[in-house]
Amino acid sequence: MIDQLKSYAETQTKLAKYMALQKGSPVAARILTDIAALGCLLLGFVFFSLTLGLYLGALFRSDYTGFACVTLFYLCAGGILMLFRSKLVKPIVHYILKRLCN
Repeated sequence: MIDQLKSYAETQTKLAKYMALQKGSPVAARILTDIAALGCLLLGFVFFSLTLGLYLGALFRSDYTGFACVTLFYLCAGGILMLFRSKLVKPIVHYILKRLCN
């Protein structure tokens, strides 16, 4: 009887591990693919910013002015995001929880 209980406990432990792996694997895969996608987007964003700075520099005939315009735009965008930060937090949290729970 004791051997059967030990065997049952071991089986239940293995089952719990497999169920955790079954539920955790898709979450880990989603997180890794989201990180990879964000990395690609960040890389594209950096190259776009450099291209825009060089293009504006050619228009203004001064690289400093072109990159200063890009910097000023990002500072303004960051300031606007800071002003509306409290309104943006809740939808972002809901989106993240929805992605992790599905």
